[in-house]
Amino acid sequence: MKNTIIIFTIIIVCLLSVISYIFALYKSQLREEANFNKKYEKYLEKEVIGSEIATLINQAINNNEKYNINKNEKGLYIDDEQYYLDIKVKFIDSDEIYNMEAIYKLGITEFINNFSNINFKCTKIEHHKKSNRVSILLFEEI
Repeated sequence: MKNTIIIFTIIIVCLLSVISYIFALYKSQLREEANFNKKYEKYLEKEVIGSEIATLINQAINNNEKYNINKNEKGLYIDDEQYYLDIKVKFIDSDEIYNMEAIYKLGITEFINNFSNINFKCTKIEHHKKSNRVSILLFEEI
């Protein structure tokens, strides 16, 4: 009888430990997502200069590399519906929206040389449906 109570107690303690660990992991993930979103959502409807967009492009590419986001045959990152992050830029003299990969491919230094002091405004932010993380930021030249 005494052994049964000890075994039962050990099982309960193990179950509580596992549940506590899973809950702590879940809270940590929520905190990480909130911090990630806060880092990018602050740009919505705000004006920034081109050099800051260059920094955001580098951060987005680092994010996509960190989470091993695959690329298609054109060299564009493929949305994984969870961790993918994209920066899109629309210039005044063009109706086309440029992906960060196109800007990165032409050279971040070249982008900074041409647009470092030009003002842009973040007009749209999209989130992933699965993870609720920021997925796309659209900046338009003003």
